Amino acid sequence: MARGRSMRAPRMRWTSSLHAQFVHAVELLGGHERATPKSVLELMDVKDLTLAHVKSHLQMFRAHKTTEKPAASPGN
Repeated sequence: MARGRSMRAPRMRWTSSLHAQFVHAVELLGGHERATPKSVLELMDVKDLTLAHVKSHLQMFRAHKTTEKPAASPGN
């Protein structure tokens, strides 16, 4: 077994305030389609937050955003 894979950072809990900070960073970078994990990580500047944590969260965030239904128009 490769040592690099088994020495993962421990699982992280995304609190609502940490997620809000993530969303703010993504918005500052031009939205979920333009933001990169590295730039989000640098903007957030959170101790013990790794690139792997941000990559995974951004991937889930993008999936959620692309499957989200558009809001109903007021005329309907």
